[in-house]
Amino acid sequence: MKRKHYISFLIILSGLILCAWIYHTPHPLPYSQCSEIYQQYSHTPGVSASFIKDFPINDSVAVDVTLLRFQDSTTWLDNIYILHELDKEEDFNPLKISFKMITKDDEQYLIAANSNNLTIGVFPIKTDQQFEAIFDNYFNQSYN
Repeated sequence: MKRKHYISFLIILSGLILCAWIYHTPHPLPYSQCSEIYQQYSHTPGVSASFIKDFPINDSVAVDVTLLRFQDSTTWLDNIYILHELDKEEDFNPLKISFKMITKDDEQYLIAANSNNLTIGVFPIKTDQQFEAIFDNYFNQSYN
């Protein structure tokens, strides 16, 4: 009789573990829900594009982010036009770490470019808290 109870308990426990694993496993977003910038550059040779929805910047702030990572410095220089396409009004030539606020289609974006690790982060900004958290995060990374 005890053996049946153990088997039932193991089946229920296995089901709970499976449900917890499925719940905590990240699920990719459908392509249509990713940012326009991600969709535009996800197939660009030498550029690794990622889109993360509700990325936690700190304990209280989360924001969508599109990350573009370049294969090497040549690819970085060849594709710097990405920044010009995002903001056609001004030249934006990132040095080590650069920040730029732009407005596109009545939405504000913070572009954070880091030529040390050949990345560009594009963050849609809806609140001042988001801007400050992203800026602090990049600023702290540059000194660590």
